[in-house]
Amino acid sequence: MRSVFKKTLAAGIAAALTAGMLAGCGASAPKLDGTRTALVVNGQEVTLGTMSFYAKFQQAMTASYYAMYGMTGEIFDTVADSEGKTVGESMKEQIADSVTEMLLLEQHAADYGVSLTDEEKAAIEAAAQDYVDKNDEETRGRIGASKEDVARLMELQTIQSKMMTPIGDEVDQNVDDAEAQQSKVTFVTVPMLTKANDETASEELEDTEIDKESETNLQRKADAEAILAKLAAEADPASADIDALAKEVGETYGASTGQFSTNDITDTYLDENLVAAVQGLKDGEVVDHVVESSAGRSYYVIRLDSTNDAELTESKRATILNTRKSDHFSEVVEGWKGEASIELKEDVWAEVTITDSNIVQIVSEEAESQAETPEDAASAAESTAESTAESAAESAAESTAP
Repeated sequence: MRSVFKKTLAAGIAAALTAGMLAGCGASAPKLDGTRTALVVNGQEVTLGTMSFYAKFQQAMTASYYAMYGMTGEIFDTVADSEGKTVGESMKEQIADSVTEMLLLEQHAADYGVSLTDEEKAAIEAAAQDYVDKNDEETRGRIGASKEDVARLMELQTIQSKMMTPIGDEVDQNVDDAEAQQSKVTFVTVPMLTKANDETASEELEDTEIDKESETNLQRKADAEAILAKLAAEADPASADIDALAKEVGETYGASTGQFSTNDITDTYLDENLVAAVQGLKDGEVVDHVVESSAGRSYYVIRLDSTNDAELTESKRATILNTRKSDHFSEVVEGWKGEASIELKEDVWAEVTITDSNIVQIVSEEAESQAETPEDAASAAESTAESTAESAAESAAESTAP
């Protein structure tokens, strides 16, 4: 189950339905009977219309997400895993699983004192009415979702969102200082060039290989040493502007900051050689030599800024606690799933497809006449749906990322 401590789609659905309409189903798309039962969880039924709307909305947001980043062409028909499932098929599985989880959360909501307020019910009603008002009967028929189906999905997602806090609060809220403590470093990365980018490299190398003895890379190392020398010559290296010093050597060079867990140096995104080089230094001290990256593709000039950075430590503490809450939430819901009676009506659910040939898009009324491509649709919806699109598309994007 993906991390549930992210914004759910309920607010995004309401915003997108208020801002625009659904379009692009395709003239040949048949009408879908959304009144049939597609899923039963502990005797509680969900209509195909509710699940179809969820699927088509996620598909629309995913297409918009890809378009915003210039990723067009085949999306949903792309094979996503070793079993041969496409991105669209994987999304369908995730949607069925997500609706199952939302139903279980609703069934246990009273145990946590969670319910919908009158204001939330009114907002859901208004958003569902927007769906009816801004989409003609033919479009709604192809999606198979009635006003009630749309409202039902938003009810479930609102309950899901509200359940996160009380379930998450069941965990130990204390995060030890030693676990959260973060060290901060500032460093300059001087990249080496491959043979393909270095005409002085040895002819025996492959284009992607690095010749550290080539004139270019010897100069790169000399640049790193020059930056280090400038930093060491400063009256107070601890407060020196490393970025400015690096640019004195080469305008393309610059400084970056990074962090690692002080008491677990493997807990970091930084290169292991970079982290190892500052071990034993005091705050503000500079590594006295140029460090080569673990992959042997760049040089580092490094300063240890602090071994207990207050801001980074508090941020890490919050991250640890959120992860703890998220893991507990997932464990609770998975426990309920293990005890539940769950029946997905495969033959009914099979009638909903997520493919590149049947993309539904959220199109703003103002841009309706122009929004005929995924790029146009993304631009029209971006102001209200960008964060929702990213959440909806997360798994699909990860499946196709290089």
